[in-house]
Amino acid sequence: MDATHAAIPLVGYAKEQAGTPHQNNRGVPCPGTTAYAISRFRCSATMAVLILIAGVTIAVRRYTIVGVWAPLIWNPSDLQGFAASVPKIGSDAFRQMDRDGDQGVTKKEFDFLFDRIDRNLDGSISSQEFDDAEKHGLFGQATPAVKQPAETPLPLPQLPAHAGPVTLPVSMPVPLPRGACTATSETACLRIDGCRWFWLSTPCSNCERWLGKHMDQGRVTGCHGWDPVRYCHESIFEPLRQTCLQNSACTPSDPGLVDVVRHFHFSVGRRDVGNPHPIRRTCDVWVDSSTGASVGQPRTQNWLRGVNYGGRFVPEEFLELPGKDALYAGVAAASNNFQGTRARSICDITALDNGDRMARYLNENIKDEHFRKMKELGFNIVRLPLAYWNLIDLPAGETPDGPPTAKARWANLQRMMPARGYMKWINMVFDFASSAGLQVMPDLHSAPGGQSGNECTGCDLGPTDAIFHLFPADGQPGRNVQLAVQAIGKMAELCATRKDVCFGIELLNEPYGAHLDIEYMDDLRKDIESCMKIGMHKCRGLQLLYNERQLQEPKSLIQQLQDAKQLQRAPPPHKNTSREALRNFYAQGIQAARFHMGHDQPIVLMDWPPWLGWWMDNAKFTYPKHGNIIFATHFYKFPHPWTKALQSAKHDFHRDLHRLKNFFLNSGYDIMVSEWALNSHGNGDGGDSFDYNAYAEWNIYNFNQLSMGSMIWNYDSRWGAWGAIASQKVGQSFVNWRKINAPSIQHSAKQFDNLAVPDQQNSALPLVQVKQQ
Repeated sequence: MDATHAAIPLVGYAKEQAGTPHQNNRGVPCPGTTAYAISRFRCSATMAVLILIAGVTIAVRRYTIVGVWAPLIWNPSDLQGFAASVPKIGSDAFRQMDRDGDQGVTKKEFDFLFDRIDRNLDGSISSQEFDDAEKHGLFGQATPAVKQPAETPLPLPQLPAHAGPVTLPVSMPVPLPRGACTATSETACLRIDGCRWFWLSTPCSNCERWLGKHMDQGRVTGCHGWDPVRYCHESIFEPLRQTCLQNSACTPSDPGLVDVVRHFHFSVGRRDVGNPHPIRRTCDVWVDSSTGASVGQPRTQNWLRGVNYGGRFVPEEFLELPGKDALYAGVAAASNNFQGTRARSICDITALDNGDRMARYLNENIKDEHFRKMKELGFNIVRLPLAYWNLIDLPAGETPDGPPTAKARWANLQRMMPARGYMKWINMVFDFASSAGLQVMPDLHSAPGGQSGNECTGCDLGPTDAIFHLFPADGQPGRNVQLAVQAIGKMAELCATRKDVCFGIELLNEPYGAHLDIEYMDDLRKDIESCMKIGMHKCRGLQLLYNERQLQEPKSLIQQLQDAKQLQRAPPPHKNTSREALRNFYAQGIQAARFHMGHDQPIVLMDWPPWLGWWMDNAKFTYPKHGNIIFATHFYKFPHPWTKALQSAKHDFHRDLHRLKNFFLNSGYDIMVSEWALNSHGNGDGGDSFDYNAYAEWNIYNFNQLSMGSMIWNYDSRWGAWGAIASQKVGQSFVNWRKINAPSIQHSAKQFDNLAVPDQQNSALPLVQVKQQ
C-alpha cells in the first residue's frame, strides 16, 4: 500500500473513531500484520489512532496517566478490506517514519518514532510528551513549507555487519519544525532547544588529502538537530572507511584517516543562558580488540577513566578487603543481628577498640602502590566514598534522627573516632593520587539517617533498601538533611583546599530509587512484600511513593503492579515526593558547597537511570545560580540466574543506555557513569569462561560516547568481578585495562606524511549529509 493519501491530522481522525473506556478495551481488531500499541490514560475517553502504512498497522491509544507499548499479534486477514475502513492516512506521518525513504516502514523505524515521542525513555508516553509530539506534527499535522536545499542528500549508509557495538536505539528529541536550526554561530545555535552545533577544526593537513580541496563543509557542519552519535559514525567515519577500503594499502585504522575523523566536533546546548561551558565532543574511532571492527564514535577530549576506591571509609562486608575479619571480630552474622538485615555493618561494632580496628583497617587498605597501578593501567580519576561521620562530629550523645534501634547503631559510628581523626587517611588518598597524576572525586556515600537501607551506607537497616531516614515521610527537609548539608560543606572545603587534585564532589550516592518502570517493577514489588512483614510504617521509601490509603492495602498494590507488568495496564498512581525532596536537598547542598568551591568546579548529582527523564524536566539548576552542575548515574544488573552469554549481558544494559543517551543529547547537562561493575556473569573462578575483557571494553565504549566517561566499582575485592583492577584476572579472562583505557588509535602527527591515502581522483570524499529529523 502506498502513502499518497492527503495529509490530515490523525488525532482528529482518532476523535471520530473514539469510544468510551469500556469500549475498545483492547483496541479495535487490527487485521494485517503486527500491531504496535502505545497505551496511556487521558481523561475518560479512549482515542484510537490507526495508521496503516506498507502493511504495518500501528495502534495508538490514549488515556490519562502512564502507559506502555507492546506488540499485539493478530491473525492475517484481508489487508485491502481493512484499508478501506481507514481511508485517511497522513502522508506527513509516513514521512516521519520512513527515515530511509524506501517507501516502506519497518519495525525499527516505528521504534524510532516511538522513541521520539517518549522523550524520557521510560517506556510510556506522558501527556506532555504526547502533546509535544502533536504540536510538532509527529502524527501527521501539516507543517509550514520550507524551501529545501537544491542538493539532494545521499542515503545514509547501512552499518557494516561487523560493527556490532553500534546497536543503540536512536534517540531524537521531539522534532523541531523544519528550518528551526538555522543559527549561524555556535552561541546562537545552542540557545535553540534541540539544536546542536557541528564543526570542522582547522588547520587539518590530512583533511585536504582525504576530502579534497573543495569539500562542501556546509553539508556536514553548522546548526542542526542531528543525532551526534550517528553523525560521527555514519556521516564522517563510514564514508572515509568505505573510500579507504578501495585502496589495498589503506586500513580503517590508518592514523591519517583517524586524524581527519578527530577534526570533526559537535557541541550540545545548555538550557541556561550564560554558561561558558557547552558540552563539546570530538568524533573518534574505536576499534574492537576482539573483532578488529572499527566504529566512529563521539567522546570528550579527556574522557573520565575512573576507579572507585570503595570499602575504605565506608567498609562493605561483601568486598572482603584485607583486615575485614579483624574489623568485624565479635559482630554476629547478619541473620543473628536485627530483623532481616542482609550484611554485617560497621554500625554494629560495639567493641571498645573499634577506633583502633578502623585505624588498622585503613592502614592496611590505603597504599601508594594502588594509585601507581591505577595510573599504569590508564586510569585518570579516583572516586572516593566518604561518610558523614568522616566529615562532621555530632554533639556528645546525639545521633541522626530515626527510630531508637537505628539511633543506637548510628552512635557506634561516631564513637570510632572523631571526624578529624579520618583526615590522616583522607589526605593520604589525595597525596598518593597527586603523586600518581590522578584526580580525586569525593562522594557522600553515607548521609545521616541513610539515603537507603543498604550496607553501602555503613548500616544495613533491614530486608529492603526502602528503610531509610534521610527524608521525613512528607519529604520536607528535616534535621538529617541539615546534617547532610553540613557534611557536604566539609567535603567541599576539603576539595577547595586540594583543588590541584580534586575534580569536584558528588553530593550523594545511590538514593533509594524505586521506580514504576516496567523493567524495575519486580524490585518495587519485592520491597512492598518485605515491608509487609516488618510494618509498612518502617519503609520511608514507600511512604514517599504512595499515599496512606494505598499503603494500608499493600496486597492490592502488589496485584496492581503484577497486572501492570503482565497485562500492560497502567500501574497504580504514585507520588514523586522522593525526587522532589532529593532536588531540594541537592539545591541546599549546592549552596553549601559553592561557599567553598569555585563556580566552574563540578558538583555532581547522582540518580538511577529510570529517574533521568524526571530530572530532564525538573532539575532547573542554572549556571549563574548553581555553577557547573554535572549529573551521574550507576549501571547495575543482578539477574537470576546469572547472564553468562556476552550478547545477553550487553542487552541487559540496552534500556539504560537508551536513557543515558537521551539525557546526554537533550537534558542540557553533562553526565558520567560513576559506578558500574562486571558482576553477575559467573563466579570468577577458573571455570568461569565469560569474556570479561570484551564486556569491559564494550561498556567503556558505550559510556564514552554517551557521557563524560565512567568509574568502575571497585579497585579491589576478594571477588574478581567486583575488584578487577587490583587483580585483572576474572575467571578465565585477563582484563587489559591498559589497552581499554588507551586512545583507540595512538599515533604521532609525524607519521601522516608517509601514509597511504586514496588516489587523488577518489580523495574528494562524498561525505554523507545527515537527514534532519
